Amino acid sequence: MIDHDFKYDYVQGRITPEQYWDNILQSPAEISSAYAGDDPDLQNRLVSILTDLFWELNRLDRSDSFWAGSNNLATRAKLWNYVFYMLKKGKDPGKYAMAGLAVMFTNGSNPPDVLWWKILYEHGELEIDILVRTSLNCVFLRGMASAQYVADVAKEIHIVPQVIKYIKEEAEFNDENLKWAEYLLEVLSSV
Repeated sequence: MIDHDFKYDYVQGRITPEQYWDNILQSPAEISSAYAGDDPDLQNRLVSILTDLFWELNRLDRSDSFWAGSNNLATRAKLWNYVFYMLKKGKDPGKYAMAGLAVMFTNGSNPPDVLWWKILYEHGELEIDILVRTSLNCVFLRGMASAQYVADVAKEIHIVPQVIKYIKEEAEFNDENLKWAEYLLEVLSSV
């Protein structure tokens, strides 16, 4: 966790954005994901998305209305508001929906509303493996409830065949997660 003095130093201009973000990346409490589990590739992907988002926010012209009433500093806490700001402006919905998911996943929020996955799907940016792997690793929905979540999302946005194909042909499950995958296939097959 980043200590209060470090944040204060950043606000006071004694710490650069580079130093601030490097400190964020070194703090597991700030950047770890309950959705990445023990999957380093997925964790790295989420960190990469957040890093790109942070630097984009940092480059945003300080005269932009986003900064109104703020201290004009790019921070981890402002990433969520920035995602919504960009979505409201109609800027690259697929990109910002994925960024929103990354923020949610690393903030430790409950499983995202299907709307986020739907935006990704509608803009050709939904990755089935991200949906399945983050749901499988989710500590907020244990066991079969997370499989049901994937099934519900797949039904809602009409990607059941793609999820079935991913589970059968591409995904790798250890013995512990095999029952989860079998249950998910059973639920998806009943559609």
